[in-house]
Amino acid sequence: MEKEIKKEIEKILWRHTDKMDLEKMTQIVDELYTLIQIIFDPENQPNQLGIKSTFEVDKSDFQKAVEPAIRYLFNNYNPYTKIYINYSSAELLSEENCHNLNNEIPD
Repeated sequence: MEKEIKKEIEKILWRHTDKMDLEKMTQIVDELYTLIQIIFDPENQPNQLGIKSTFEVDKSDFQKAVEPAIRYLFNNYNPYTKIYINYSSAELLSEENCHNLNNEIPD
């Protein structure tokens, strides 16, 4: 796997340069591969760069954040009501009339 990733990085770099020698290219590929390993290695938490990878998310924080919203829906709305939350807003949606084509849509 390591060799394949390095080979792909090398291909990308060769497409974008015409003045780089093989030694310099190999050094850059090695540095980029090390960076990728640091960022995405689930054993390296928190990683050396302070960047949160997808493996580092604390799921208990998410649970604590959404429980009040779930309770609010349960106490105030019907089971078909949903809350969609993004970085800057939240939407409360209630399905008054809905039809699904789930059986007709291929996977």
